[in-house]
Amino acid sequence: MNGLVRAARPADAEAIGRVHSESWRLTYAGLVSPRYLATLDVEVLAERWRQRLSAPRGAGALVVAEDAGEVVGFALYGPAGEQDLEDGFAGEIQMLYVLPAGQRRGHGRALYQRAAGDLAERRHFWLVVWVVEHNLAARAFYRRLGLTADGARRTDMLGGQAVEVVRYAAPLNPAIDYSRLT
Repeated sequence: MNGLVRAARPADAEAIGRVHSESWRLTYAGLVSPRYLATLDVEVLAERWRQRLSAPRGAGALVVAEDAGEVVGFALYGPAGEQDLEDGFAGEIQMLYVLPAGQRRGHGRALYQRAAGDLAERRHFWLVVWVVEHNLAARAFYRRLGLTADGARRTDMLGGQAVEVVRYAAPLNPAIDYSRLT
């Protein structure tokens, strides 16, 4: 990979919308309704991302991967909102997608490493990500990065269709010298 990962800017909204649309059409083909996937309009998605990027920053972060000056992927991450995890204990990668043409070139790994590093710096002890159960490519990707399915499951709605999702997790700050925190 000869690109970089940087904080997203409002000017990136259209590119993020394109990544969102194209990657979802590939990733979720055969898993959700083709009719729903056909409705993933780049302009509509770009406007949503533009609004998000123009809003005051919350606890979450949005970064993009570039290759030759073009946005080829993005990751959205922040504190995990899991009921079974203590508040502040875990960070979550909520979305991580790369254009189909940019996959298997290190962009996904670079986005993951940036998100995990930022979450670790924010003193989260654990990283979680929810993956559609039948998305075998994503499950393999996260396993290669050292995450394991932790047994948590839920049902999400994706395009008006119920899909089973599984949680993958990994430690971020497994050993902390508590004497330095005082």
